[in-house]
Amino acid sequence: MRAAVATGVLAAALTGCASAPLGPKLDVSWEQVEPLIAPFTYRMLIVEQCDPVSGVPKSFDFVLAEAGAPAQVVSKVADEISRLRTDNSNNPDEYVCTPEMFEMSEAAAAEAQAAWDELKG
Repeated sequence: MRAAVATGVLAAALTGCASAPLGPKLDVSWEQVEPLIAPFTYRMLIVEQCDPVSGVPKSFDFVLAEAGAPAQVVSKVADEISRLRTDNSNNPDEYVCTPEMFEMSEAAAAEAQAAWDELKG
């Protein structure tokens, strides 16, 4: 009986350890990711407004969360994305949906992607 109880306690303890968070998988700071927010967000907003059928890129806060960035960084990035979305919510299609805006947005996002790839290692 003692062996069965001990085995049960050990199994419960190991299960608890297995599900315990191990900490962030990607140790990045606000200072490292802040310059990447606007380029990724503007590209996302342009595609969302002008060409959603082509597939809207993931929001950068979602990308950070998937990568295992610290929750406080992800939250702060989400707040900044929300602010940018609000600030740009009334931009008319004739201003946003131009080849020049697409090109500038893609170029800036490509630079941000290179920086992001370097941060991820």
